[in-house]
Amino acid sequence: MFLNAIFFNAISARYLCTLLIITASCFCLFTVAQAQDKPVTLEMLEVTVSKLDQLYPTKTIQTAPAADAALEAVELNQTQLQAWYLRTRRACYDHFFVNNCLDVTKLSRRKYSVILQRISVEAKTYKRQERIEQLDAELKLKNEQKQLDGQKKQ
Repeated sequence: MFLNAIFFNAISARYLCTLLIITASCFCLFTVAQAQDKPVTLEMLEVTVSKLDQLYPTKTIQTAPAADAALEAVELNQTQLQAWYLRTRRACYDHFFVNNCLDVTKLSRRKYSVILQRISVEAKTYKRQERIEQLDAELKLKNEQKQLDGQKKQ
């Protein structure tokens, strides 16, 4: 009876965690959808990307929460940048000098995309490095345990 209670509590805890994750995902999607309802201007993107650039200069991401926060911010800004790019590109076809307008739009997107990509790469690099260190520590512990077991058998 006791084991059944533990088993069902584990299942209900998994169910609750899954429900919370789904709710959080829906909230994030709703927030992104709200952000996309309001047209993002190039000036707004310039301000947010420059703030991110100041917040995460090169080699400053040194913790996992900072890396996660940076990745979330970069993802949101990349989504907004892409929405701005598509909307502006469509508007270019109304101008007489279409190619010039498209070129300016591409250059503007590239300017901010490089900054966002640098922050994203740095955050992912930190997370990858942290994961490798964790795996190395686990492997070292496992090898020490095997050596102790081998010494006990002899």
